[in-house]
Formats: sequence, C-alpha cells, structure tokens
Amino acid sequence: MCNDRSAELDRLLRAVRRSPETVLIEGEAGSGKSRLVQELLRHPSMDDQPVLEGVCPPMRVPLPYGPVIEAVRRGAGRLDTRGFSPLVGSLRELLPELAGLPVSTCSVTEESVRRSRIFRAFRELLVQLGPAVVVIEDVHRSDRETWDLLQYLCSEPPPGVVLVLTCRRPSGSLPGNYSALKVGTRIRLEPMDAAQVGRLAAHVLGTPGVPEDFAAELHARSAGNPLWVQEVARGVRALRPTALTPSLLDDIETPSLLLDAVQDLLTASGRAATAVIRAAAVLGEPATEQDLGHVAGLPVRRVPSAVVRAIGTGGLYERTPGHYGPRHHLAAQAVRTTIPGPLRTRLHARAAELLAQCSDCRPARLAHHYRQSGDAAAWVRHTLTAVDQEMGAGDATVAVALLERALTETALPAHARDLFAVRLSRAVLDGITSAGTIDHLRSILRQDCLSSVARGEVRLNLGRWLINQAGELEAGRTEIEAAVTDLRERPELAARGMAALALPSFGTGPVETHMHWLHRAECALSDSADAETIAAVHTNRLSARMLMGDPRVWSDIAELERTLPSTTQRTRAYFNLADSATWNGHYDRAHAFLVEGRKLSGGKETFLSMLGDGTSLRLSAATGRWADLPHAADRVIALAGEREFLAADAWLATGWLSLWQGARAAAVHHFDAALRTAPHNVPVVASARAGRASALLTQGRTAAACWEADQALSRLREKGNWIWGAELVPIAVRAFVRGNRTDDATELLDEFGSGLTGKEAPLATAAAHAGHGALAQASGAVSAAAAHYVRAARHYEKLPHPAAAAAAYEAAAHCFTDADDRMAAAAQLSAALALYTALGTTHDIARCQRHLRQHEGSRRGRKGYGQELSPREKEVATLAGQGMTNPQIAELLVLSCRTVEQHVARALRKLNLGSRVAFADHPLTPTGDPEENPLLTDALLSASQEHDA
Repeated sequence: MCNDRSAELDRLLRAVRRSPETVLIEGEAGSGKSRLVQELLRHPSMDDQPVLEGVCPPMRVPLPYGPVIEAVRRGAGRLDTRGFSPLVGSLRELLPELAGLPVSTCSVTEESVRRSRIFRAFRELLVQLGPAVVVIEDVHRSDRETWDLLQYLCSEPPPGVVLVLTCRRPSGSLPGNYSALKVGTRIRLEPMDAAQVGRLAAHVLGTPGVPEDFAAELHARSAGNPLWVQEVARGVRALRPTALTPSLLDDIETPSLLLDAVQDLLTASGRAATAVIRAAAVLGEPATEQDLGHVAGLPVRRVPSAVVRAIGTGGLYERTPGHYGPRHHLAAQAVRTTIPGPLRTRLHARAAELLAQCSDCRPARLAHHYRQSGDAAAWVRHTLTAVDQEMGAGDATVAVALLERALTETALPAHARDLFAVRLSRAVLDGITSAGTIDHLRSILRQDCLSSVARGEVRLNLGRWLINQAGELEAGRTEIEAAVTDLRERPELAARGMAALALPSFGTGPVETHMHWLHRAECALSDSADAETIAAVHTNRLSARMLMGDPRVWSDIAELERTLPSTTQRTRAYFNLADSATWNGHYDRAHAFLVEGRKLSGGKETFLSMLGDGTSLRLSAATGRWADLPHAADRVIALAGEREFLAADAWLATGWLSLWQGARAAAVHHFDAALRTAPHNVPVVASARAGRASALLTQGRTAAACWEADQALSRLREKGNWIWGAELVPIAVRAFVRGNRTDDATELLDEFGSGLTGKEAPLATAAAHAGHGALAQASGAVSAAAAHYVRAARHYEKLPHPAAAAAAYEAAAHCFTDADDRMAAAAQLSAALALYTALGTTHDIARCQRHLRQHEGSRRGRKGYGQELSPREKEVATLAGQGMTNPQIAELLVLSCRTVEQHVARALRKLNLGSRVAFADHPLTPTGDPEENPLLTDALLSASQEHDA
C-alpha cells in the first residue's frame, strides 16, 4: 500500500476470517479509511467472498436505514424469499423492490415494537445473505434509526456475517452513545510519520524518493494525513519542478477536497464555534481561549462553549495545554480560504492589535497581520524589524524569505520597494541563496521600478553573488560594471564594486587589470569616512596580495585586528586568507586563519563558512589528513546543491585524494566535476587539469596529458600569476619530456622561475625543484636530478605535503639508483616508505618495499671497483677539481660531509695524487665513451656553477 497501512490491512484480514465479527475503522477525514476498505476488497483472499456495501451520505435529512438498505439491495439476487418468516414482512415498505417478501400479518402501532421488528427483520435478511462481508461507511453521518440498527447488529452479529464500519473521528455529529458501540476489532488509523509521508509523496510524484526537508515540511503542513499528502503532492507534480524544496509548498493551492471537508465541518460547528475556528486559522499559531475570543469578536461568556464545540467537531485541537489551533497548516489554510474578505481583514486587524501587546511577539508575525489588515506603514516597519532581527541572529535564509514575500506585494510603496530590494540583495551575500531568489532579483531589475542608487546597489550585490557563489564570472562582472555607473553619487558603494572586480583568481584578464580596479577603489575612498567599505576594500587587497605571494603582506596581516574592526570583514578576511595561503603552501597559517574565521562566524552555515569548508578540504588533502575527508566532502557537495560552484574545492580535494590512493578513474571524475563547477576560477582549473594530466601519464597517454597541461598553462599565462602553477608545472614538465618537447619543458621552468621572483610561495618553490628534477632526469643528469628531487621532498615535507614529499623522495631514489649509489637510493626509499605508510597508500608501500629489497640484495652481492674509481668517486673528484669544498659537494649531491671525505680520500689513494687540486689536471673521464660516466653532464656542471655563484 502506497500509504503504508499494511499493518492495519493485516489486522483487518484476520478479522474478516472470523465469522461472525464486527470491525470499526476510525480515523480523521483523509486518514485512509475508505482506501483501507478497498484494499481489503481487492485482496486475493476476498475473491470468493460476497461483499455488500452501503454508505451514509452527507444529507441534511438522512434516509432512515439508508446505508443498510443499500447493502441489502446489492445482495438481492441471492435472496430466497420462500424461507423468510412473516417478520421480514415488516420491511416491505422499506424494500418494495424485493418482490416476494411475506405480507406482515401484525398491525403494530407502538414505535418501540415496530423498531424491534424492523431490526430483527434486517438481521434475518443478513443471515440469509451470509456468508458475506457487510461494509457500512461514514457512520458518523448516520441518522438515529440507522445508528440504533447498527448498534443492534453489532451487539449480536448475524451468523456468517462480518460487519465492517468506518467512522470519522473526531466528528461533531457522533451519537452520544458512540463509545458504547460493541465491536470485536477496533482499528484506529494514526497519522503517518515524516518518513511515511516522504514515501507516499515519492509514490505520487513518481520519483525514487524526496528530500528529507521536503518530506518534513509536507508532514508538518499535513500532520501526516495521507489524503492531504497525496493532494498536495499532485499539486507539486503539476508544477513540474526541477528540484523538490520546501518552499514549493507555498505555491500549492488548498486541495478542493479539503475545502469541501472544512466547509462541512464549519456548517456542523455553528456560528460561535466557526468564529473561534476562523480566529485560530488567522492567528496561525495555537492560542488561548481568551485570545481566540478577542480575535473572533465574541462576548467573553460565549467563548468557552464555542471552543468546546469547535473541539468536538474537529475544527480545533488542543495543541499544547490550554492552547488551541487547527489540526494542521493545510486545515488552517482551508479555513482562511472560506473567510469573506472584509471579515478576514477585521480578523487580522484584531490579531495585530492583540499581538502588539505581547513583548515576545515576533516582528515577522506582526508584519504579516498588519499587511493582511491593510496597514501598509506598520507592515513595512515591522518587516524591516524582522529582517534586522533574523540577520542579527545569523539566519539570512529567513530574512530573504521575508523580503521576497514583501516584494511580491503590489501594494508595497515605492520607497519601501527600494529599501526591500536593497536589503534582499544584501541578505543574499550572507546566506546560502537559492536560484529562485536570484531570479527574483533579476526580475526586479528588469521591471525598472527602482531608483538609480537602489538599482546600482542591487546590481552590485547581485554581481558579487554571481561571482562568489555561482561562479558566473562574466554575468557578475557585467552587473558590477553597470552598478559602478549607477552608483556615481555613492562612491563608497562604487568602491565596493571595484574591489569585487579586483580579485585576481577569476577570469581571463591579467592580474594587473584586477590591481587597477583595486587602485580605483582606494582612490574612490580617499575622502570617505565609511569604515565598513574601507574595511571591505582593505580585505580584498590583503587577499589579492596573499594570492600573488607578496612577502610584505604578513606585516599587514599582523595588524588585521586593528585595521578591520568589523567582525563581518574580519571573518571574510580570515576565510579569504586561508584560501590564498592554501594555494601558496602556507599550510600552518592557513589552518590558523580557518580557526579564526570559524570562531568569528559562530558555526553558522553561511557562504563564507562554506568557502572555509572547501578550503579545509583542500588543506586536509594536501597535508595528509584524509580520515574524514570523503565524508566531509560529500557534506559540502550536498549542502552546495544547485550552487555547484561552492562544491568545486570539495571535488578538487577528492580528486587528488583518489589519485594519491590509486583510484585514477574516480580521480578523473572528480577533477571533471571541479572543472565543470568552477570553469572561471584559474587556480582550480590549473589544479584540476594537473590532476587529469597526472592520471593520463600513469596510463601512458602522453599526448593527452600534454594537451591538459597546455590548456592549463594558457590560462596561467593569460593571468600572469605563476604561483597557481605549483601543482601543474612538475607534471607538465614530465609530460613534455615524455612527449619529446624538452624545449617546451625548459621554457616552462624558466617562465615559472621568473614568475616566482620576489614571491613567497613555499609550494611553488618545492614544485620548481621537482620540475627541474624531472627535466634533469630526462636529460640523463641523474645526480643533478636527485639533488633537485631531494630538495623538493624536503620543501614538501616542511609544508607539510606528505604525498608530494614521498613522490619526490622516491624519484630521487630512482636517480640515485641510476647513478649506482645504492645506499643513497635506499635512504630516499626509506624516507618515501615512511611517508607512504603514514598516509596508508598500500600500493605505494608495496612498491617501495619491493625496491628496498632489491637494493638490499644488490648491496650484499655488489662487485668492487678495485683500483678503478667508482662512478660516485669520479663525480666527487671532478667537483673537487673544480674547486668545490666538501660541504658544497655534499649539499649538491645530497650526501653527508663524511661520505664526501671518504670518496675524496679513496680517489686520491687510487690515483696516487697528493692533493685534491691535482684532480683538475687528471683525466677522470675517458674521451669518446660518454657511457663511462653519465653523471658528468652539462646539467650537473651547470648546477655546480649555480651553486658556486
């Protein structure tokens, strides 16, 4: 059953197998009583069971015995009138269509005797119709005669007959002796819980499921009533929504079936009870007798009886002790729909008058009643108070909803429309805003109903949202540039727009263009005393300088508490600095910035906190804190929802995590998602394409890897900030040298090095060494390559970036192996193995252990060189002959000074030389045989010359 009444159906099936038996199914209107009966009748076990059905119709003057007569008529074809006693003749007038009924021989005038004969006659008819299931629905509508007959039949059920009754509870028309009804099985249909509501809604909508928040809101509005859940779900289905959000339910009209039921209820309640039911519906929240009476306008003496009557008919429920209201939101909505307009206005006016006297009344509630009462000035005033209250409490979502509702009202005065539109545009910057709200702002701008200054500020804030939260760079820039023009008379606001265009990580223009906008913003504020705007521009300058690796930014950050007195701007500054510091490799500082930002934000879910969560994911991925990363990333992606741009960092972090853990297919999928969600964010694009290129290289797809690198490099060259190439450059160099593009690799490293001049970017510094290592290794200069890799590893390890450090140590080990320095190779492999073990990357661990075992075996069986110099001794002797000291040689070749001393001593002894100066005149490398000493390459000599310089 789609409304989850399987347990009740099982009870009903067990009951009908017992004969005779009586069953009473109770529940409120729409709880599924009739549906349960139909499920019973459709059950396979009922295929051979005769069923006789009757229903008590909603008539002003019910027909005596009507539903029982209807049920008997359905079985008329099975009756054998020859076997009836004369008693059945009492029914000839009630059932004239049943030919052959005996003629009654007794004339009875006393009513009680006549009723007794009719009851016994009906029983005799039902006995002959048995075995059968007799269903009488809606007995709460039954007249007195029918009710008494049903009580009689229930007290002594006819043999072979199962009597099934359905009754609405509560109902104002129940007979006084209802509770004395004798039944064998009583089934009470309880409201559904939120999970059941969700399953039923999904069934109606034809979807696998619905979001939890949607199901919870639908449950709250319907109180779990299956019929109203279905009706509302059908209304939602008619809207063809792209996403199921709780706010969709605001657009659903009151179901017509519910309106009919409410109209019946009000008719049965009487005037006084209807007045308090309407008052409760207008108030919208449970209220006391006294408050209901005040809003209803009833004399005090009539209120208690009116409330009691309303409870009896089901129009009111005691929601909390002493406080009464409709059963659920939909019921209140239906009641309000039935109230004539002038009366509804008066009810809202009395509600506003009542609530204005309460010190704890929410401003939003007061604003609603003033609007419905026609008091526009009070409505605007209390709406603004409510917005301020919600924003002060950090709940921008509620503030946005209040403003959106107000802006849809045609009665809103022009000055208030300016004010509300501007406040809405400000609120979207502080919350996690839906696409519907943004569409609303765009619609307001298209209507051209705002003043120039208001339009400018709305455009400014909309543009900032489009850039920061939606990743729609070009659309955002267009709005902000138009806003700057509109805000000529408001230089402080125009400066905010210019500062928003100064963030260098977005778009295709060079960083100089962004700095130009920042300079314009500062010039616009030269004579300003607007501390908040000055702070906002200062925050953007700090962020931009950090993104570009300005080493002088740290002194300004130290003064941040003084220069940014605004909590909002300090929060934004810390989250922005955390993001920038993570890209640069200042991981410890980034973590400290995140801690400060979260402390200031108070743990609230805002746009800034979501940016902080994304930064934290990238930071955790880089620093090896992987335990909770996938779960945290899933949470950020789910929370971002349709604002996919906010999930870009999460996709990026999980991409690198998957790549380092060996799950290449998953990594590529995650990198693709990052590119899709943030195509204009240059550092994200560079990182994601670097990850894709790395995955392609491991598959041997060099050309494809080169294409990925070229795409990312073109964006970096356009932007001109090479710090963001820290993840890309080493991978691009590897791809280029494999693709026989050594010149491109060399040119790239030169560009990268020039771009880092004067910058403080630890991650990029490590990457430069890794890139030079890859280039030197490809050219055969394995000693120089090893030196660069070890330097890269030590830089990575210091950040810390354990995955990159381990890979660099392992690359160094391979170079040392090629140089025949097995001890150094083993040392680097051991360093890599320790890091891989800490990370738990089993495939890396197994590979390092295998290589270590090979080195251990080769050391045990290693051949000696006798009186000939080993490759390492030749290398050390050559460098010593060039005038390098032992410490310089040790640093260049990544050896200890003691090891270098030993190599020098052995070389002097084997060559029978008196001093190291003589190495310069001694031919150490045979001519014409480059393979004899491949370590002495141009790259190595160049490296030694750089070291001397």
